[in-house]
Formats: sequence, structure tokens, C-alpha cells
Amino acid sequence: MSHPIRRWAAPAVTAALLLASAACSTGDAAPDRITTVTGIAAGDAGRYLIVVDMTSGDLYRVSTGPQPTVRRVERTGGDAVDGDGLELRGDTLWVVHNKGNAVSRWRLGDDGAKAELQHRVTDPALDIPTSIVHTGGHALVTVSQFDKNGPYGNGVPAGFRIVEISQL
Repeated sequence: MSHPIRRWAAPAVTAALLLASAACSTGDAAPDRITTVTGIAAGDAGRYLIVVDMTSGDLYRVSTGPQPTVRRVERTGGDAVDGDGLELRGDTLWVVHNKGNAVSRWRLGDDGAKAELQHRVTDPALDIPTSIVHTGGHALVTVSQFDKNGPYGNGVPAGFRIVEISQL
């Protein structure tokens, strides 16, 4: 029986992210220090990953080959501040912005090296969203309640919720 967890290129990808971060602190031409990577999504062919740094709002393209590289995605029209969950289908990337109570849709180009903001939905009903998945033409978004006795505030969490967005 095979092991249910496969490491895939994780050690090499992690090393590439750490090297990029270290290069930033020495002043070399590299992405800004990457310290708060949260979301991760794989391109259709598995040649690259897109990750988000929730603090800076930067998106990064991480190649998954034997010598992974990390490159900041060239964004136009907005940023991914508070980015958390990601979903990537074809050349469309959705970013869930937790503290911003928002979800944004981006069009990727140049094999994941460029991203243009297409649409952003902000609504208090999202209540600190953390992840997203599409099914049947709708986006389903988890509501974290991190503001209720979690890292963003005090209180008592209500029941777990999923919010549906029909036009995104």
C-alpha cells in the first residue's frame, strides 16, 4: 500500500522560497522578503504553483521543475493583500482576502508570470473568508470566524458556514 501523503517537489520548492527570501535580505535582485505565504494553487499542467504573501499582497509563481525558481507575478489593477485561499482554473485565479472580506478574480498571462485584476466582491457576509472552490457555476467560500475568539478578535464562534457567490 502506498503512503497517502506524497512530498511531490515540496523540499525543492520550500528551498526556492527560502533562497528568494534570503536573497532579498542581502539586497540581491529577488522578490521582497516572503514571510507570510498562505494560499497555494497549482497550474493545470503542474509546471508551476501560485502562492500569495498575505502581508505584501504579492503573488509569486514557483516553478516545480528540478531547479525551482520563485518570481514575483507582475500584477495590474490591484493587489492580493490579506490573500488566503487560492483557486486556479486555466488562466483564472481567485484570491480570498480574509480580513478584507473579499474575493477577487484575476486573469493570468505569460504562463502565470502576469496577473490582471478582473473583478472583486467585498461583502461583510464573507466574515473573514479563508478558502474557495467552484462547483456548478458558483463559488463556495468558507467563513473562518477568526474574529470570534481567534487571531483577529474575541468572542464566541457561531456555527460553521459556507457562503455562495453566484457572480464572480
